[in-house]
Amino acid sequence: MMPGVFLPVATLLRVNVGPIFVSSRWGAGIDEVLPARADDRRQRYVRAPSRAYPGSRLGHGALGLMQALALATLGSALSLGAAESKFSDALWVSLFNGRDLTGWMVKCQPRDQDKMFWRADDGTILCDSLGRWDHNYVWLVSEKEFGDFEFKLKFQAYSNSPGNSGVQFRSRYDTNAENGGWLDGPQVDIHPPAAQSWRTGLIYDETRGERRWVSPSLPNSKIGAEFKPAHHVFKYAGDGDGWNDLTIFAQGTRVITIVNGVVRTDWDGAGILDNAAHVRHNVGRTGHFALQLHTGDQLRIRFKDILVRELKPTESTNTGTAAKTSN
Repeated sequence: MMPGVFLPVATLLRVNVGPIFVSSRWGAGIDEVLPARADDRRQRYVRAPSRAYPGSRLGHGALGLMQALALATLGSALSLGAAESKFSDALWVSLFNGRDLTGWMVKCQPRDQDKMFWRADDGTILCDSLGRWDHNYVWLVSEKEFGDFEFKLKFQAYSNSPGNSGVQFRSRYDTNAENGGWLDGPQVDIHPPAAQSWRTGLIYDETRGERRWVSPSLPNSKIGAEFKPAHHVFKYAGDGDGWNDLTIFAQGTRVITIVNGVVRTDWDGAGILDNAAHVRHNVGRTGHFALQLHTGDQLRIRFKDILVRELKPTESTNTGTAAKTSN
């Protein structure tokens, strides 16, 4: 680079690694790879400083910056490789064969056992209770259970469906619970009604002794518009391809949810997922996945492409609690 030439470096370089992003803190000499937080919309980019740096002498100003850029790029590549390997420890396993509900169990109270709300339909799992509100919670529960994992699926919602759904994880059904059964465990909310579709991706805990929003942390099931994000994406059947993407990462007590490419939750559940209530019901750290039909709701929703892969133990992860970006 010639002396006196300014190098603008307000550039964003795309990194295709799901919810991992690189934050380059100039002068720190190291790049950090961190899962993105829900309030950071730049989670999929490598961000360089927003200033222009003068190059005075080759090997000093300009060259120093060029070296920093090169080291940052190399460090990012190495760190991203490590991050990718961390989240690629196992092959993806499909939890739905596209034909029937093999590998799944319907769990509900005895009075709802003869009601057929869940079925395989046209290569999808369909829950349909439209016109039928007289029921309690009815869950479709995976036969297998998981601890640390990366999970993803596609779901299709309908604008004429007023009901609520969700994906429970690390959950467990108790047939000895009051009224004949209850599914304890945390749940990633899926809320099709347009007025609060922004709730989708937040975490509600159905564990007895908790029964409240845990991300955000609230005292009960009520949640107000102050938690509505500035940006969210929710599609209905007929909107483009009509399918929404949901991804859940769970490693130790750290849980990240991503809806249509937007991080909705980055939550450390320490003190909750491992508290007395969760230990008592053996949930929060390991358990089953479950798709929910909310009590008394009229719901029509489809799920497909349900995949999971298990992750290594948490001692290999040191991601901190906050995503950082350079200013």
